[in-house]
Amino acid sequence: MATCNTLTPYALACRDNTGGIVGIWVMAYDTGLVMTGATSSDTITGFTGSTSSAWQFQQDTEVGSFTQTIETSRENGVVSFNQACEITLPKLNATLRNTVKTLVQGAWRVIILDQLGQYWLMGYRNGVRVDTGNADLGKAFLDLNGVRVTFTNKESEPAYLVTAAALAQISVAA
Repeated sequence: MATCNTLTPYALACRDNTGGIVGIWVMAYDTGLVMTGATSSDTITGFTGSTSSAWQFQQDTEVGSFTQTIETSRENGVVSFNQACEITLPKLNATLRNTVKTLVQGAWRVIILDQLGQYWLMGYRNGVRVDTGNADLGKAFLDLNGVRVTFTNKESEPAYLVTAAALAQISVAA
């Protein structure tokens, strides 16, 4: 039997699950950054080599999201994990405009903090790009005055977890 057919049983957990994201850290896609632990434990336990700075973008409750869509080709025997992270940045101004312009132009790695306190990495092998977004001034008082940005990526494996200790090794810009 092929090792790709080995499964682990799955039991329903306690009803303490919560969806959504708390925030993200965006760092330049640097091929010199070495991530340890991923292949042996499915969790990144450290960053070494070229250390990037990361920029944090906080999200309010029920505003940001992270999804992974599985795409397969039976004919070619290929699996792709299509990752997307959408964030909302309120209060459009010149600084936010320039931040979005920089995000659209670059290639990134994105670490996502979910509501359960787990960190997830987009961009393990392939750089993450901003492929869609919109700036909106709104119409009514409760409409968004700000920007929605969607980071997208394709990987051959699902997103890896990242330990808090590993994230602490990245310099977070103030």
